[in-house]
Amino acid sequence: MEPTIVTLGTGGGPIARSERAETSTAILVDHRTYLVDAGAGTLLRLAAAHIPLSSIAGIFITHYHIDHTGDLPALIGTRWVNRIYAPLPIVGPPGVEDITSGICRFLEPTRQARTGKIDAAPTPCSTLVPVTLKGPLREFDGKDFRLTAVLNTHYHGETARAAESLSFRFEFPHKTLYFTGDTGPSSAIISHANGSDTLISEVIDEEKMRIYLKAHYPNMNSSEMKALLVHMTSEHLTPLQVGELAKQTHVNSVILTHIVPGLDAETDDSQYTSGVKSQFTGPVYLSHDLMCFGSGSDHKI
Repeated sequence: MEPTIVTLGTGGGPIARSERAETSTAILVDHRTYLVDAGAGTLLRLAAAHIPLSSIAGIFITHYHIDHTGDLPALIGTRWVNRIYAPLPIVGPPGVEDITSGICRFLEPTRQARTGKIDAAPTPCSTLVPVTLKGPLREFDGKDFRLTAVLNTHYHGETARAAESLSFRFEFPHKTLYFTGDTGPSSAIISHANGSDTLISEVIDEEKMRIYLKAHYPNMNSSEMKALLVHMTSEHLTPLQVGELAKQTHVNSVILTHIVPGLDAETDDSQYTSGVKSQFTGPVYLSHDLMCFGSGSDHKI
């Protein structure tokens, strides 16, 4: 069975919006759901998409910025309260055990406050299976797919020595999906993504983000602002860079998500798509929350 993609949350960065939840994508295969990232709003969007929590068979985190992890405690806690006790892999770069153990500590007062007998019941985290993708061979074999991952260029310098950010290749029997995660241009991704069917990529409008930062962070000093702008312009992908990546990797289609700034007031999708289309001739979709791609949908992958 071919996978179906549902863009649950399509906003990038820790920006409070009403129309875009933070980044999260669901891959649906034969009544199983795999989540790629779980930013704030994921739980609500799962409900809106009528995707049951009991169907979630794995959560895959590209990196540990909060717009990719913010709803993990809610997902894990709500799953436990609803007595969903099936093992749940939480897969990500080094740090995944720290993330899961921290969530366990956060949920412990909730466990202690639960009404009814709890002694024999699993704890909120007893069913979690943290899996660290590390070393030269970063892979995970799921029931429906094979996952491989590469280190990307979202982090540089001191940050890169302390943390890792990954891009994911999901190989299903008849379809290969590639998630850039957050990254700047990367030769490793070009090689790793080559021949994928669909590129699910982040995208940033640098000028609009520059305006947003200066308007919303008036107390940030000049050196902090400079460092943040360097991060935004060198460790993310512009529309032109996404188009070049799609062309170089010979994918069939592109889905843009993790839209930055992706503000509620925006009405012109072309600011994100035109640069991609200038380099890539296949279908380019600017995703919004709860869009569906794949078999049985209006958007083919």
